[in-house]
Amino acid sequence: MLQSLASVVVGATLLSACQAASNDARSSSTNPRSAWTVPAGRGTEDVFLVGMVQRNGQPHHDATVFVSLEADDDLPVGSLVPTWQSPTVRVGTDGRFIIHLSPSDIPAKFLPPDADYLNFEVNAISGLDVAGWSSTVYPLGQQGTWRTSGAGTADAVAQFNFAFGRNPTMSFTDSDGQREDSPLPVVQFHQ
Repeated sequence: MLQSLASVVVGATLLSACQAASNDARSSSTNPRSAWTVPAGRGTEDVFLVGMVQRNGQPHHDATVFVSLEADDDLPVGSLVPTWQSPTVRVGTDGRFIIHLSPSDIPAKFLPPDADYLNFEVNAISGLDVAGWSSTVYPLGQQGTWRTSGAGTADAVAQFNFAFGRNPTMSFTDSDGQREDSPLPVVQFHQ
């Protein structure tokens, strides 16, 4: 866990510095209300996940979010673990975001054609705070409609809400609508 978090911290720092001005054209900043109603059913084939970033109970529009993957190779201890990161998405003015990913966007090393599921980490950078949350989704059908365990294509996209501030919390809602709130480990950078 600490090694994974350390990888996220280093990656997030580099990513933030290199891509701070980068926006995904399909992010919620172009349609800030789009993440309010969680997408479900047809037409959501490339919607990987949705969510919100808040700080002290208020939408935090100056945050960025991305997905990271690690190769599931059987590597010897001490080896470098191959990683992949999605394009960074800047949250909208209401703190909401949408990450779009098609299975074809992900290199086969991280999502083989015969894969039944995908383990990933969604990462948020809010000011000097960085947090990540691990989960699993399942690509359903040829288009790779992404859903959590046991859900079908008509169910909702998974939702990840990051709450930074005094009591950092992750609120995760799966594709069946089951919500789970958990303490959110946050790493803070110092200038």
